[in-house]
Amino acid sequence: MLPELNEIPLETDFELRAPHEHMERIAWKYERDFQFFQTHRYRELYEDNRAKPDRAAKIVDDLLWRLRNQIVALHGLGHPIAAVRDRLQEKITWERWRDTHHPRGQGLPVNLTYRHNQEYAIALLTLPEEDIEYFMWSRLLENTKDKDRVYVLDVLLSAFRKNCKMAKKYTRDKFAHVWADPLHKALTHPTDDKELALEQLMAGWRDRLARFVPLDWKPWEEQQYKYITDEGNKIYALPNFDFAYEVALAVCAYDLDDSNFRDHPYYPRDLVDFYRANIRQTRDAWRAPEQGPTVNLEPYEVKRIDLAKKKNKGFRRWLDIASNGDPDAAGEVFLRFPKLRKIKNLSEVVNVMADYGIALLVDLKDAETCESELLRLIKEREIATPYALPETEFAAGPGRCQELLAHCGEWFAQNGYRMIHLLSDGDWDAIVIDQVWEDEFNDLSQKLGLKL
Repeated sequence: MLPELNEIPLETDFELRAPHEHMERIAWKYERDFQFFQTHRYRELYEDNRAKPDRAAKIVDDLLWRLRNQIVALHGLGHPIAAVRDRLQEKITWERWRDTHHPRGQGLPVNLTYRHNQEYAIALLTLPEEDIEYFMWSRLLENTKDKDRVYVLDVLLSAFRKNCKMAKKYTRDKFAHVWADPLHKALTHPTDDKELALEQLMAGWRDRLARFVPLDWKPWEEQQYKYITDEGNKIYALPNFDFAYEVALAVCAYDLDDSNFRDHPYYPRDLVDFYRANIRQTRDAWRAPEQGPTVNLEPYEVKRIDLAKKKNKGFRRWLDIASNGDPDAAGEVFLRFPKLRKIKNLSEVVNVMADYGIALLVDLKDAETCESELLRLIKEREIATPYALPETEFAAGPGRCQELLAHCGEWFAQNGYRMIHLLSDGDWDAIVIDQVWEDEFNDLSQKLGLKL
């Protein structure tokens, strides 16, 4: 006997959860398309092909794929989390049925490198033990190839299951690195700094999604809607929702404070709240508070470009030199300011550069922050010679800051670097570059109209 599925009403009176006005149109794609297939086609197609096991299995897989899309859409449309979880549990019933009746079929492809991991994040943060054991651990990790797994995501998974099995080898996928690398880098910080790093990551979330250009990603308000036809009716066909599900997983895995970014439109705070209220002290009570994943996250290694071989042009080249060849940091800033004419004031750029460790942003009245920022910048530059904060004539305030900056500038020069003061509206802004590229950097700054 085929499992049943409860119909979900198309008319809803709740507020859209997704951060744009066009989202309700997606209901007609996922609701009407799915329910039409379910009520008019599925049982008929399946019965007609019951004698052909491979064909019948593909029909079931098609329905499961539609269910997967609908689950993600239901969350984005604003359905209560409990209702989204119930639909996911119905899908699990279908998957169990498929495993029993069509065990030799290919099943749905599992690839965690692409942003098709939304369903798994929803499952991890909502399902009880008996369902998560089957859906995530028995089905997902046992059937996912090493090349289709992501290291930082697997580390996070170890916070939700004891003795989580890691892959033997991880490769850097050309799509996964867009979201995985910034997350990995943010989570290598101590606890307090993790929260700040995730806040910065969320601040640039919308711009980061633009790096999916090979996948034709565009901001929702700029989407050119395409049509698909179902029985002569035009239905909007839109891409996946762009919530930061992986950030929600990190917050729950490390028990972090998300108060500084929980109101970000792309942060699925309702999933985090549901997990904390219903799952953390039941299914995941085995994990001590703030213990974090059972697998230690390895330090993030910056794969710097060779500035002598790879030469971008214009402002991107300026950022490459300013970041000491860090393609991630330079790329993030360039996404925010792809055209110089959009920059109203250099201080806007400096603020973003400081967020990604490229620039030094100092309030000359705050010596304590000045010290921490200098040490952070030195760490980012990966200079082997150790640096010790000096004793100065002034113990605090502007005097201490000025002496620290002068001392640090001399130390950078002794180690082959140059601290360059940027003329912005900030109190005191600077970047540190390799002296090898100083002349080129000065020429670029002059051509670009950036005052040093």
